[in-house]
Amino acid sequence: LAAARETADAAVMRIETLGDGVPHFPYLIPPDTKPHGIPMIWSLKLAGLAAATGEQKYADLSRAMMREVWTDFYETKTDRVFETVRRDGGRFAGPAGDVTVPGHVVEGLWFQRLIATQLGEAPVAPAETWRMIARHLDLGWEAASGGGLLLAVDGTGGAAGPEAWGFGDTKLWWPQTEALFASLLGWHETGDAGWLDRYDAFWELSWAHYVDWAHGEWRQKLNRDLTPFTGTIALPVKDPFHLPRSLILQIELLANNRPPRVATVKS
Repeated sequence: LAAARETADAAVMRIETLGDGVPHFPYLIPPDTKPHGIPMIWSLKLAGLAAATGEQKYADLSRAMMREVWTDFYETKTDRVFETVRRDGGRFAGPAGDVTVPGHVVEGLWFQRLIATQLGEAPVAPAETWRMIARHLDLGWEAASGGGLLLAVDGTGGAAGPEAWGFGDTKLWWPQTEALFASLLGWHETGDAGWLDRYDAFWELSWAHYVDWAHGEWRQKLNRDLTPFTGTIALPVKDPFHLPRSLILQIELLANNRPPRVATVKS
């Protein structure tokens, strides 16, 4: 716990003081902007530390970062969570300022359901969180080319161009894994069978295109038409995180027939 506190305190200090100099590999932060990924992931980590230590300051920091997603990165007019905004929370005028990464939004919003369990509150009502998850799954899903979530979309309703986000028209494995758990959790929390339909659609896609039956594991990268992509996107390796987490959480959810770590919170 001492090491965890020291690490969290150092990270929070850097986030608050380094601005767009915060390390954010492999995606650079444009000058005078901030990325959605920082409050998204650190709200989860700080909530976990608050639960482990009982220390209020970490709970307060987590809540502030959850609210930041809704106040600074979400725009009511377009009903989208943007990946990059100005440091004051306004729309960024550069091409990256019109980019939504659907898998990232879905991941961050199911994080918020988890955090609500740990901290006993949520920044918005559960129903609104689930509406927003469905909204971003719909934004990213491209039925015309066989299904699956695009990596990045823009205001045109299609894939973000290379000037805005690299390889926005590809379909990586990790957004699909986040959508799988979010869809299953949506069914457990709401009882709406429509979430099971989404879950089945993502599993059918995954079995058919991502699972490498000859060699094991999942393929990392697919083109827009779901054929294998052999180039490098962001990292030269497939990180070993999203898939096992998603599978473990799905197994726990199904084994217990109820949310094992996430519960509906009255707002």
